[in-house]
Amino acid sequence: MARLEAQSKLLYYPTPEPIVRLIASWFAARNPVRLADPCCGTGEALHTFAQSLGVPSETWGVELSYSR
Repeated sequence: MARLEAQSKLLYYPTPEPIVRLIASWFAARNPVRLADPCCGTGEALHTFAQSLGVPSETWGVELSYSR
């Protein structure tokens, strides 16, 4: 069972921007890309990741949790 704090956040823990930028640094793209995030929350991490690639990108994000 989740703790009360986790429940109050609806088990939502956004990835901090520095971590997203670190992960994005492991990838390289020369051509436009399409990115999908099935649990995007507010979409900030997906947006940051796409911008970090430095190429045109098409992003698709869906938040599966109705309560968020």
